[in-house]
Amino acid sequence: MHKVLIIEDDEELCSLVAEAFRLEKFEAYRATSVENAINILSEKKIDLVFADIVLNDKKSTDYIKDMFKLNDNLKIIFTSAHYDLVKKENIAERKRIIAISKPYDIEKVILSAKEMLLK
Repeated sequence: MHKVLIIEDDEELCSLVAEAFRLEKFEAYRATSVENAINILSEKKIDLVFADIVLNDKKSTDYIKDMFKLNDNLKIIFTSAHYDLVKKENIAERKRIIAISKPYDIEKVILSAKEMLLK
């Protein structure tokens, strides 16, 4: 069973996304801050991170290196309502990382996650 960490500061959305992953037989963990996410990543062998780029006053993209230090096989899906941030960060050009703009179709997110984990 693959383990996914959802990083989203909107607690309701975080819960909904986690439940969608659970329905697809993922073991889903939730974090509403980067600090909490780093703690979970250090304790669990997470396969995939699904993260909002903007979290309160921080950007989750600033912690990519920290995440990969904890798991060098980690796959990441970033999401943002501000697609200009996605372009600015050159996220799509990085290996093992994709970006999806909000609003997103959760079924497409799950499909993208499954495809990434097969690589």
